[in-house]
Order: sequence, then structure tokens, then C-alpha cells
Amino acid sequence: MDAFAAARTRARHWRALALGKSGGNEHAQALVKAALELAGLSACAVEEDDANLCGSEAALDRDAKAIFHKSGVPDALANFEIAHELGHFWMDGESATCDEDSFASVDEEALPFGAYRVEGYAPKQRRECQANVFARTFLLPEEAARDLYLAGESVPSIARRLQLEERLVLEQLMRGTLLPPDALPEAPSPPKPLPPLDDSQRAAAHAHEGPLLLEAGPGTGKTRTLVARVEHLLEKEVDAKNILILTFSNKAAEELRERIALASPEAATQIWAGTFHAFGLELLRRYGERIGFSGQVRPIDTNESLALLEQLLPDLPLDHYLALHEPSQSLNDILKAISRAKDELVTAARYRELGEAMPQDSEEQLVARQKVIEIAEVYERYQAELGKREVADFGDLIMRCCELLSGSDDVKTDLQNEYPHILVDEFQDVNRASAVFLRHLAGKGKGLWVVGDVRQSIYRFRGASPDNLVLFDEDYEGAKRLALEINYRSSPQIVGAFAKFGSGIAAGKGSFAGWRAFSPAGAAVDYNAADTFDAEADGIADLIRQHHANGTAFANQVILCRAHNM
Repeated sequence: MDAFAAARTRARHWRALALGKSGGNEHAQALVKAALELAGLSACAVEEDDANLCGSEAALDRDAKAIFHKSGVPDALANFEIAHELGHFWMDGESATCDEDSFASVDEEALPFGAYRVEGYAPKQRRECQANVFARTFLLPEEAARDLYLAGESVPSIARRLQLEERLVLEQLMRGTLLPPDALPEAPSPPKPLPPLDDSQRAAAHAHEGPLLLEAGPGTGKTRTLVARVEHLLEKEVDAKNILILTFSNKAAEELRERIALASPEAATQIWAGTFHAFGLELLRRYGERIGFSGQVRPIDTNESLALLEQLLPDLPLDHYLALHEPSQSLNDILKAISRAKDELVTAARYRELGEAMPQDSEEQLVARQKVIEIAEVYERYQAELGKREVADFGDLIMRCCELLSGSDDVKTDLQNEYPHILVDEFQDVNRASAVFLRHLAGKGKGLWVVGDVRQSIYRFRGASPDNLVLFDEDYEGAKRLALEINYRSSPQIVGAFAKFGSGIAAGKGSFAGWRAFSPAGAAVDYNAADTFDAEADGIADLIRQHHANGTAFANQVILCRAHNM
């Protein structure tokens, strides 16, 4: 069950109870009134400047057992805002203050594109989206909107009769008619029990304190161990709000959230779990005024960055990178260089210094030096324009946070107190700037717990630095290392083959201790070398035919290649 399907399931559950309490009255105001009684809350309409709103559109105050919302807004909007806060009450473990953007009509179901992938995966933004889904489903489930429409009622008619906003009715109608229903039971199924921890997983999950680096190869259960670490902290009565989980990719962040939600549903909504970039954006929005941001920082993606440079093109001091027939290509190369510089926390001024220090004894060296200085000049103007527009590119989401924390000891102290326990997944794919960012957040690393495997670093082209694993002991005094010892995915033959070859991989040389295979014995591993691509292809084809003749269907055979051109 994904988070949004779960929100709809919870909404249907509470709608059914509210309908029972209201005598079957489907009017939004009657549903909201019944739900408030079920929750033991009251709804209080207050003036815009009322202190209980904290400057927001609506606020859930658990201590006061009340939902405060602005007076003077249309009843349909008020019904939605109260239902939204009820979603927070029944799904989140904390009070909430929601600004106007929290109630924005967005497509919460689809993964956002471009820069919005950062915002969409920020936990606070996701909680707001889930509360929106809850409110819409509670007030008008999509199947109800569809049935009313098929019975002859128009969208405006449904909205007027039920006292809902027309856009809410339309959104639910579109979902009810264009998308398949959730393939879920009305009541959530009990979660499957997680497998017991092996000794190496238990030692890592129950480690007394950090800094700890857990080396976890493929198939050794790193995610299971990370979730077990969260469970262990919660059992030790660590407040879920004091746990920060950071990872490199959105996919990993999503998987972690789902796994934690299964293990600890109540704590899952309170734990900050997301990407380094999403957390960086949140910090820039909280403390951005310290480094020159005056408003709400907005992230921009590569396409917007390129468009910005194109707007500046007439005034850019280009010579070596001036390509009038295809200016976007040269600008893209410059943008990549700037991005890599930010991955290493190199400012425009430092970039120029490095360029000016380059040798110029030959024509080739002179040209290389001039190119670097040219990029530095563009970098400086590009960065000034980002600041003027109150936007941040992906590199800034980490680099500007490092700038913030380097110059604001009080902010750093506040964050270290707020998040004394930091867990990091995919540490081998984190760039050097993110590692420095982490060092600011973790301090001496007493509560730091990271997991990674240098052999699985696949994002070097995006600035990932597996050296972070090698340098962990230098970054954190007294660092400890543990390793997961059992591979649950592969047969003993495959594990043995990797032990033979993996121990010699230069990136992790000297750190591979080998694994024990959990799976039963499988087929032997063949190692063959071919002189040409054609010979390789012929050999693979012969093996496929041989396996087929021995009873293995073609559909049960797979070829894995390192590159598409294989």
C-alpha cells in the first residue's frame, strides 16, 4: 500500500463513521461536524491575524483540541481546510500549521518532474499532499463522484448540493472515471512480519552509538537493517521527530518511507526521511535569510538553469565557449562544469583562482587555462542571477547549506539538537559536498549511522564520491566499521565467484571480508573469454540454445550487459 492509497483508505474509514454519526447526511458541513466529534476536536473560525493561526491558513492544535481556520472564507473552502487538518490529526503524529500552498490543487499521485522532484519528496510536502488526498476522499470519494455524475448530476450541481468546491468535485470525478480503483481492501491488511535479523544485522542495528559505517553488499539486507535501526531507536524511547534519514536517490527514499511505515506506522510520519537535496531545500527555506534569501526559495532544474544562461548569453564573456550555430550545447558544457564545481564546494572565486594558477607554458596549456577562467566568469554571473531571482539549482541545495552552516554556529547547534540521530543510506553515492553537509549536521557523529558499499557506486558521472567511505575514519574521530556477513540473494557459487573477483576491485581493495550465502547451492558459474564481440555473441547464443535444450525456457533466461552497446 503506497502512502496515498493508505490516505484514501483511512479517509473512507472515517467517512463511514462520520456518515453513521450524521445519520447518512453526505453534506460536507455535516460530515465535518461529525468527524470533529469523533476526533474530540472543535473547529474555531478566527481572524486572519489571530495568534492561533501562526500566520497560516489553518492550524491543528492538539493541545487545545482545536482546528483553527480563517473566518470569512467560503464555506466550501472552510470544509476542505478542516478536513485537511483532520487528515493531519488521524495520519500524523504532530500538530500542523498549513499555509495557502498546503491546500493547492496538485497531482499528488504522479511523481513530480524536474525541480519539483525535490519538493515532492520532501516529507513535509508529502504530508500536505497526503492530507489533501485524505480531505478530498473524505468529503467525496471518487466512486461517489462518478456515480452522481452518471446519475445525471453536473459538476456545479454536485458542488452546490454538497457544499464543495467545484475543482474538488472535478478532481474526484476525473479520478473516478479515468483511473482504476485502488486494488485494496477497505481495511488495511496486517503487515507481514519481517524476517529475523542475523547476527551481523543485529550487531549493526543495535550498535550503542556512532559514528558507525556499515558496509553492506548487494543482497545482504541493508534496508532491513536500517529499518531495524529505526525500530531499535524507538524502543530506546528516542522521539521519532529526533530521527533524520538521508539518502541519495528519490527511489531509495520512497522505499525507506514505505518500509518504515510498515514497521512503525505512527512514527513514520514524524521521522524526516528524504534526500539530501530535499532536506537542503527545507533548511534554505527555514534559514535562508542568513545567506541573502529574503523569500521562499524555489529550486530550479537543469532546463531552467540552461534557459537562464541563454537569457544572459548576450552579456556573457564567451570566447572559447561561443558557438553561435548551437549556443545551448556550449552552455550545457559550462553548466556541467559549474555543477561539478558545486559538488566539490568550489565557488566561482575559487574556480577563477584555480584557473589562474594553471600553467601556461604551451599553447595547449594556455587554452586550457583560458577556458577555465571563462567558465569562472560565467559561473560568477550565473550565481548572481540565481540570487537575484531567489532560486537555487540542485548544486546550491547542498552548497548553500554548507555556506549557511559554516557561518551560523547557532543554526548548526539547533539542528544537531533537533536531529541527534542521523541515518544515511547509499553513502557510496553521496557527493563530497553532501558529505561535508552531513559533517555539519552530525557534529562529532555520536548519533551517526551510515550504510554503503564502495563497489555499488554507480553515480560517479553525477558527482558521487565513493571516497567518502574511504575517508569516513578521517572525517569522524573514533569511527567504527561493521559489515553484513550473509548474502540472501545469490547462490553459494555466485557469492564465491564474487569473493574471488571482488576482493581485487581497486575501489574497495582490502575491505572485502567475504560473505556467507544463505541460499542453497545452484548451478556452477562459467567464466569464458572471447576475442571479439562476434565471438562473444556466438558463445552466448550457443549457451542459450544449450540451456533451452536442457529444459530451461527462453523466457527464463536473461542476459545482463554492462553497456547498451554490448
